[in-house]
Amino acid sequence: MFARTAAPEPPLRGELLDVARLQDLARALAARLTPHAASPTKRALERLRSNDRRLSETHRLLADDARRKGFVGPAGEWILDNYHLVDAEVRALGQDLPWRFYKRLPVTRDDGVVSTRVEILARALVSHSDSRLDRAQMAAFLDAFQTSEPLTLGELWAWPSLVRLVLLENLRRLADSVLAARDARQQADTYLDHLADAAFQAPRWPDGTAEVAFVSQLVRRLRDEGPRQEALQAALDARLDGTGRTTDAVVRDDHQQQAAAQVLVANVITSLRVCATLDWPAFVESVSVVDHALRRDPAGAYALMDFQSRDAQRKAVESLAPFEGRGQVRAAHAAVECGARTGAGAGAREAHVGYYLVGPGRPVLERTLGVRPALRRRVERALRRRAGLVYFRRSGPPRCCRWRC
Repeated sequence: MFARTAAPEPPLRGELLDVARLQDLARALAARLTPHAASPTKRALERLRSNDRRLSETHRLLADDARRKGFVGPAGEWILDNYHLVDAEVRALGQDLPWRFYKRLPVTRDDGVVSTRVEILARALVSHSDSRLDRAQMAAFLDAFQTSEPLTLGELWAWPSLVRLVLLENLRRLADSVLAARDARQQADTYLDHLADAAFQAPRWPDGTAEVAFVSQLVRRLRDEGPRQEALQAALDARLDGTGRTTDAVVRDDHQQQAAAQVLVANVITSLRVCATLDWPAFVESVSVVDHALRRDPAGAYALMDFQSRDAQRKAVESLAPFEGRGQVRAAHAAVECGARTGAGAGAREAHVGYYLVGPGRPVLERTLGVRPALRRRVERALRRRAGLVYFRRSGPPRCCRWRC
């Protein structure tokens, strides 16, 4: 007797929203999500490894079917043809989202689920865009969220990884549905192949998507059953009569489900390609409220710097408020105000935000914000102020001078 196939998790697929309504959703999430005291768990990273194993197994099974000229289906063909991309994204994500970085992301609670805030945003966007993402849409969504709740710089840098994580999870859910339908078709084939065996028992009737695939395969195979076709068809019709459906309706449902799965798998693959080619550093700067604030640099120097120099100054902002988006924005505005208060003209050293973030004016900025640097940083500053004295005291005269000269 066949074992009942466990129903796969449904794909992440909510109401399809245009960009304007996605922005409304982002603003609603900003008003609803509240900070949670808990730290992130490794659940998301463990899920990535689980999804990797499941997608690898799906690829192996579908490749075996393709070699035997068996049924793969349109969604399965998309997975087969693009598995190299999927595998590369899984490997890259394992490197781009280490635990030491992930555990520093702010956590929130939504509908009883505790997760990182940026993952909840990624899940909402993927669900309500039919998994079809592009740069402008993502930027509009994050900008709308940050009108009232700025994201931390860490969250913005985690956004590309969390988007890919959610897309891969959705692909794994779709792959599970493909495998459930595959198992149901194989059950139908085995049932018909062994029907003449008196000792063979009829299979349990599958549920959900698997039921549609099971019945559709029975109908397809019954066309080749010859004299037995009428009796078997009558038995199948009688079984479906109890549910108020016909075989034609079930076959139509199967075709519609296959088409819908193909579209969603294609959307996921296309979005993964977007993620693989997008200039993420430029994207993060374009949606960073901190970066927008620092570009008001009274000296006019910040916007003219190269990316590494701007990033060093953003990291200095982040060190003043590591886990709080509003605190980071406040620190960036304070650096701009410190430069403006000097009254120096454009191009003056003391007017530059970098003077207060990474230069001699850092203590001024910290006093403005009421921030007391850690003991380690205070010691480092003291050593730098006396760098020459410390060097000579530690080095002393060379051994040859003390003993031979």
